[in-house]
Amino acid sequence: PGELPVFERDFFSSMPHGGIDEHTFEQFKEKAKAAGGEITDEMLREFKDDMTYNMSLGNDTLQQMWDENPDYI
Repeated sequence: PGELPVFERDFFSSMPHGGIDEHTFEQFKEKAKAAGGEITDEMLREFKDDMTYNMSLGNDTLQQMWDENPDYI
């Protein structure tokens, strides 16, 4: 049969870990570090908006899956 795929050494370790909420929080922390540790109202507002949006995506996806095939979930 065919050949097995070959991956670069850090292929899997460089992938993001955790859910979208953890990724969003990590981005927030990076922005805070880049700003010298100062967290502005704008940064908090953006973080809240991002988290709200990301949470709505999860709910919409589950609802969409349910609508397409209720026996799947």
